[in-house]
Amino acid sequence: MADSEAVVLDIPELPTGIDWSYEVQSACTILADSHWSARRVLHQEDRELIPILQALESEALPREWVSSAAETLGRLLVDLERAATGARQDKELNLEKISPVKLIHACSPGRPRKVIDITWLKEATKPNRLISKKLLAETLGVHQNTL
Repeated sequence: MADSEAVVLDIPELPTGIDWSYEVQSACTILADSHWSARRVLHQEDRELIPILQALESEALPREWVSSAAETLGRLLVDLERAATGARQDKELNLEKISPVKLIHACSPGRPRKVIDITWLKEATKPNRLISKKLLAETLGVHQNTL
């Protein structure tokens, strides 16, 4: 189970310096509590689920209810295990590196010509991307004037 722990991240704190509304704070608290509960069930850190169900059964709760609750928790645990396994597998995927810059070798001496995929460049320079020309040039390994 230790492998899945490396994949599970904590819900980030709300950014500071902003007076967040009660509704936003409550929503974030619900998300964090749900996250914590799911991690607790997934890792069974306290091993309390079975004793709790047994105690409820001894308190005269109908056996059918206890069985249904145990089955529901078991299914949740299986789903969480599958999600953790899927996250580990996604993390281990070998992704193909995108190379938007092609080198064109001429028959003459000198450096090869660099040609940038125009479709990729248009997508990368959209205003919503907020990528500076300098950063884009550095990332691609070309001079800003080449862009």
